[in-house]
Amino acid sequence: MTECVGRRGLLVAAGRLRIPGVDAATPLGEAAPLLLAARAEPLFKIAAEADIEADADAVHDLRVATRRVREALRLVRSVYPAKPAARWYRRIRRLTRALGRVREADVALAGLAGVRSELADADALAVALCIGVVAGRRECAVSDLRAELARVRLPERRREFERFAVRPRSTSGGTALGEVARTEIVRRAREVAAAMPRALVPGGADAQHALRIDIKHLRYAYETFAPALGDGFDERHRFLTQLQDALGELHDAYVLDQLLGEVACGGASAASGVGLDDARASRAIVSARGRSAFERFSRACDEHPAEHLESWLLEPLG
Repeated sequence: MTECVGRRGLLVAAGRLRIPGVDAATPLGEAAPLLLAARAEPLFKIAAEADIEADADAVHDLRVATRRVREALRLVRSVYPAKPAARWYRRIRRLTRALGRVREADVALAGLAGVRSELADADALAVALCIGVVAGRRECAVSDLRAELARVRLPERRREFERFAVRPRSTSGGTALGEVARTEIVRRAREVAAAMPRALVPGGADAQHALRIDIKHLRYAYETFAPALGDGFDERHRFLTQLQDALGELHDAYVLDQLLGEVACGGASAASGVGLDDARASRAIVSARGRSAFERFSRACDEHPAEHLESWLLEPLG
């Protein structure tokens, strides 16, 4: 297993964070600066190096890094002064949203390219038109993202963030990291369990998307609290990732289907002679992908039903 060592001796291996000397008994005020440093390290590194115009993977990685830092800020905010914590959260949230618009276009373009590869030339007109539309949207989103990056100035503000992170209100006493982890994992696991039944109804795109967001919050919290978790973390983290990925593919299929229908009915399609009939073959491929993703999601839910999810996730806490 590959491990990356950060500037503070933090170890990250396949999604698992390890901090020497930090475990379930460590007071939150003592652990929080190290947790924030671990989560912020990839954020500042990618922000300084990413080519957002040409590298879709860099956009994705930077977006994930912003989400992980935001989740860590939420989880440890009780030990920090409210105003600077809120200020950093807002800065990073704006960046997440700007990155999201570029990422959505990248995912759509990749999905459309995959559909195009399965079609005969005569059936690919609607897909080609969609690719042109989405590429134009991406250009606008990249322009907005550049402006947001220039405003946030993450690389220049790294020292400012580090000064904030190492100055909690108190580093001694207080609630142990394991107890905070238990409270937060329980809360998020219950949100996921409550949302699962609605998401298991075929065709429930809104419920499935909402569940995916809940699972992201749970997964990022689980990752952040990894130093407090013992054996069993990897299995549970893989399960949450599996759920999130299946729901992500299901959502992507829904978005592509909507996009193909929208473009095939729009003004550009009329001018180019493309109609709904031209989109039928491509939408059939997208629909099949959505069904496959839903089946994987359903099987995963059968392995760990909603009513047992909370207790299963808590087992590594002892």
